[in-house]
Amino acid sequence: MKNLHPDLFYESIYDINISRLLKMNIKGMIFDIDNTLVDYKTKTADSRLSAWLKAIESLGFKPAVVSNSSKSRSEIFAKDLGLSFFGNAKKPLRSGLLKAAAEMGLQPENIAMVGDQIFTDIWGAKRCKMLAILVSPISSYDPHFVRFKRKFEGRFVKKVKQNTQPLNS
Repeated sequence: MKNLHPDLFYESIYDINISRLLKMNIKGMIFDIDNTLVDYKTKTADSRLSAWLKAIESLGFKPAVVSNSSKSRSEIFAKDLGLSFFGNAKKPLRSGLLKAAAEMGLQPENIAMVGDQIFTDIWGAKRCKMLAILVSPISSYDPHFVRFKRKFEGRFVKKVKQNTQPLNS
């Protein structure tokens, strides 16, 4: 159960306390795509997301994308932003996350994994000893297989949000 509990919870990536991450010696941020950065149907980043990613880069963070979406989906999304990407990552398996860490030239403990799903993003981050940040899904739409997982996550996520809420500062 401990491996399924995020270290931090935020409603959105835009709410992430960047100063806090810097104080925690976080130097890299790995993002899930779908329902974390954009909804499932959006192919590329909008200007707000692009600007936010550029802003965190200017502060010294190395961003990357690790997604369970297809390699082509990940490539189309990440290349437009100039980000490293690893698609079809099969999170919570460690390989995609550790490949991203190696490409960043960072140790896992200096990386935050940001995602909207407990059983993929958070569990994968914990298995790699990365900081695990849960964000609320952007959209209520999920593909069938994700809807199935969310049924199991539902009560657990509610409890996590209640218990993790004070960490937002």
